[in-house]
Amino acid sequence: MAAAVRMVDDVSRGKVRFAWSAWSAALVVLVVVHLALFGYMQNLVDIRPCIGYSPDPLMKVIAVDHRWQIVTVTLYLWVAVTILLAMIYQAIRGLHYPLMLLIVASSITSTMRIATLYLLPLCNPLVAPGGSPPLQTNSTVDLGFFLLPFRPFAVNDLVFSGHIGIY
Repeated sequence: MAAAVRMVDDVSRGKVRFAWSAWSAALVVLVVVHLALFGYMQNLVDIRPCIGYSPDPLMKVIAVDHRWQIVTVTLYLWVAVTILLAMIYQAIRGLHYPLMLLIVASSITSTMRIATLYLLPLCNPLVAPGGSPPLQTNSTVDLGFFLLPFRPFAVNDLVFSGHIGIY
C-alpha cells in the first residue's frame, strides 16, 4: 500500500521516469497496432461490401454534410498533434508518465477499433448495403522502393472511434 501511495506522490511531482526498455516496448506495440489499423483494417473496411445501416435514429435526422470533416478530421488532427507535442515536451523535461499513458491508451483504443471494424460491417449513409464498396483496391503510399498499404481514415465505417478515446 505504501508503494502505491509513493507512486501516486511521485507521479504528482513528476518524478516517474521510464527506462528505455519500457519506451521501446510501448513504441513497438504502438507502431504494430497502428500499422495494422491504417495499413490493413481501414483498407479492408473500404473494400468489403457492407451488410446494413446502423439502427441509430439520429442517422435519419442528421443530414450527410461534408462540412463535418472540419470537426472530425481537421480539428481533431490539430488538437491531437498539439496535445502530443505538449506531452513530448513534458517528457523531455522529465515528466514521462503522461506521454507513456497516451501511447498505451492509444494502442488499446486502436486495438478495440480494429476489433469493432472487423466485427461490424455497417454502411456509411452514402453506401448501399451489399452494393459496390467505396474502394476497389487497397489505398497505398509509394515510398519509392515499395508500396505501403495506408488508409488514414476509413470512409465506410460507423463504429467506435479513437477520436473520443484519445482524450
